[in-house]
Amino acid sequence: MKTGEQTAADSELLAAYDADLRGAGELAGAADVGRHGPLWWGRYGDYGMVSYPTDAFVGLNRAGLDALIAAAVAHFTAAGVAEMEW
Repeated sequence: MKTGEQTAADSELLAAYDADLRGAGELAGAADVGRHGPLWWGRYGDYGMVSYPTDAFVGLNRAGLDALIAAAVAHFTAAGVAEMEW
């Protein structure tokens, strides 16, 4: 196997990790949680956090990624969030 290649077991472990620890699981305790495409976002007072599965950006071009970033920034700005973590 070449460096960087994933086995079926690797893929299964990564999928289990994403299912348990990304999205809603990662944002437990947030005052509110929302979704936009592959992104999950949560607000903790004036602090925001963006979560996403490992493969969220596969096949996404620069314009698509820019649009996701802009949507997250707009969401948190409208909610009065002063700082966010991506």
